[in-house]
Amino acid sequence: MTFESSILGNLEPRKVRGPTLLKDIWKLPSGKVVDVPFNNRNQAIGEKGRKLASFLGIIARTPELTPLHVDDWRNFDKEEKKKLVDFVRKKFSIPRRGEAYVLKSLGKKWKDYKCELRGEYLRKYKTKDLLLKNRPSRIPRDQWSGLVAYWLSDKAKRRSQSNRNNRANQKMPHTGGSKSIATLMDEQAVNGIEPTRAQVFILTYTKRKDGRPLDDDSVKAI
Repeated sequence: MTFESSILGNLEPRKVRGPTLLKDIWKLPSGKVVDVPFNNRNQAIGEKGRKLASFLGIIARTPELTPLHVDDWRNFDKEEKKKLVDFVRKKFSIPRRGEAYVLKSLGKKWKDYKCELRGEYLRKYKTKDLLLKNRPSRIPRDQWSGLVAYWLSDKAKRRSQSNRNNRANQKMPHTGGSKSIATLMDEQAVNGIEPTRAQVFILTYTKRKDGRPLDDDSVKAI
């Protein structure tokens, strides 16, 4: 069994939008890669950029590649991050100027996955023993133990409370979906001229069908 096929076999289908396995990407012939366009801000754009984003999401949810017991993405060893970029390059063409985008996107998706696990398991299991006994089969035992220990630490509890406060203060809902701002700007560009920040704001904070703002706060901002 190849490393790629083992990853596909261990992937857990996503519960919101359905599984994003990208089997066509994993099965690309050796030496063939997807040529991803990047804008002048060094961000991946277009349909191929979205494929790259989904691929990075798979990597972020694969403990063999991005261990979960590390407490902060910034604490990942630089050499390990370089290996991740090299791994992505087996399937996608990434220019040097796009490396920072890849790592930033990976870091966010990895953090989001850890938050997802925390929300699911801490709601079900209230003690350390129960959490350890109900380890997800796809996560190695040592990583799960480290993750549980971090969740129950004072540092994690303070960070969790801070995140809850931030979410409570976020009043205006975003309607961009899975499409990145960079891709949206690229699609809306006319004659190579990108839309203004104000135009992008209106596009991402109004209802898709009739163009009305989603709430009173969005009305005031627009």
